[in-house]
Order: sequence, then structure tokens, then C-alpha cells
Amino acid sequence: MELSKLVRSTSNRIMSEFRKLSHSSMKPMITQFYSMDIYSDIHPFKETAIFCGPESDPAENRYINANRICSIYGEDAQENLIIAAQGPIDSSLRNFWKMVH
Repeated sequence: MELSKLVRSTSNRIMSEFRKLSHSSMKPMITQFYSMDIYSDIHPFKETAIFCGPESDPAENRYINANRICSIYGEDAQENLIIAAQGPIDSSLRNFWKMVH
């Protein structure tokens, strides 16, 4: 495939994904742990939130401001998975590295 067609195709796919997001019904997750975020006005979405550790762990030990995002690249679901997260601060550093691991 020539480069210009590839660029045009990729651009169309990105715009299609963006249009889906702009009409998304996803709601921000309401939590008491915003003090663990760098930016207190940017919240993870409930539907795609990442949690670190088993549900039996206390919530503050599992919270990280991060979401799963499906990429338009890759052959299968594992290759398409991207995680978007805020950088950690002191209070969320342990959870951040649990997520990375």
C-alpha cells in the first residue's frame, strides 16, 4: 500500500474512533481517592478503569487513575490494549507500580 493511502486510511480510522468518544456515555468514576491524583479534575472512567490487586484488598490499595484504551493498531485484543494513566505521586506510587507489573 502506498504511503499516502496508508496515511489517509489511518487518519479516517482515528477520526472514526474520536467521533465515537465524543458521543460516549461513559461517566467519570466517583471516588474519595482524588488526593492520590496529580490532577484532581481528571477522573478515570468507570467502564474502563484499571484496579491494582484483588478485590479483597482495601480500595485505597487498588486505586490508580488509569483506563484501558483499545488502539486501532495490532492484530488482536492484547496488541490493541493501551493503558493511559496519570503519573504517580508519593501516595499512589505503590499502586502505579503494581499496575505496571
